[in-house]
Amino acid sequence: MNRKTNKVENGAVARLIRTIGFFLVLLASLVLGVHSLESINVGFINDLIAPINEVINSDLEFLTKHIYVVLLSGLLMLIWTQSRSYFSRVFITVVTLLVTFVVNSIPLTFEIIDFVDVRNIIPFLKSSQAINDIFIDFFSITKWLVLIIALPILLLFMLLGYKKPKRVSSQFVSNGLILLFLTLIVIYLPSLLDLNWYDTTWFNYVVNSLLSLSFVVTSLGSAFGVLGLFRK
Repeated sequence: MNRKTNKVENGAVARLIRTIGFFLVLLASLVLGVHSLESINVGFINDLIAPINEVINSDLEFLTKHIYVVLLSGLLMLIWTQSRSYFSRVFITVVTLLVTFVVNSIPLTFEIIDFVDVRNIIPFLKSSQAINDIFIDFFSITKWLVLIIALPILLLFMLLGYKKPKRVSSQFVSNGLILLFLTLIVIYLPSLLDLNWYDTTWFNYVVNSLLSLSFVVTSLGSAFGVLGLFRK
């Protein structure tokens, strides 16, 4: 951080960490974006992404199994290189890791069939049954608490979207994150309002189109971030 200008300026090591973070977010966004496009289930789109999908499923199988670990690692690197506030870094990191731990511990609480699959998002992160029972009791207070899954995304959007100086990379990634945040709200609304939208074709189109758009925008921003290796 440049204390005179109050702007985020990274040194050589921080630039390297930032670039690796953008690269990991780029990889994860591409994989998740292709998956979302495939889920739209439109013929010409499936034909278009078929070669990419084949490479992902055959040559990048390990990556796809640990895609959320890759995404989380990249985002954490961005948190610690894109903020000038130590409080913000620590607070957002703690919230992100805590929510990840909760979701990984009681995935059935957050799962929406065909839309949200959070089982074993962090395969090596284990929890005890006693802790799981505490989480289950907490989330039974009100079903609206499931929206806590979107909290880290909102915080990341605020961190990247309002950083100075403004960069194309951080702006695109933040725009992709706010789209992802809004999409998660849309996904959970039918279960929260007791609506039967999950079995309708239009809802599938809307959700997967929004997911695809959010990951495309995030991928573009991450690509610009990787290209900005030598920029402070």
